[in-house]
Amino acid sequence: MHFGRDTALRAVAGMIAFAFALAAIGMFVLGLYQWLLPVWGTPGAAFGTAGVCVVLAGGVAVFALRHASAPVMQSVHAPAIGQSSHLVSALRDLAQDHPLAAVCAAAVLGAVGVGDEFKRR
Repeated sequence: MHFGRDTALRAVAGMIAFAFALAAIGMFVLGLYQWLLPVWGTPGAAFGTAGVCVVLAGGVAVFALRHASAPVMQSVHAPAIGQSSHLVSALRDLAQDHPLAAVCAAAVLGAVGVGDEFKRR
């Protein structure tokens, strides 16, 4: 898999837009708190601001869940048993002595296998 210059620029632009969105949300929450402070006092303004944030976050979550597309399932080609029998036996032996290391090794080998699959395409 090769990422081009356009992909990198889009990723950076997306991160900058996300940072600006977080700053805007923070300013909105601060402004709402300051607006409610003289009317409801400190505890009431904090509670009111938190309530508005929960309602807005719930609305965004419902919108995102309703408009989410279903993931596309792809078939995975597992190597034949004869090709990976030594690898499986090595992972089994490693798992008996060091289970966490075996999980990490399996994850790395899976990532390498996925990377090889992308190279073949």
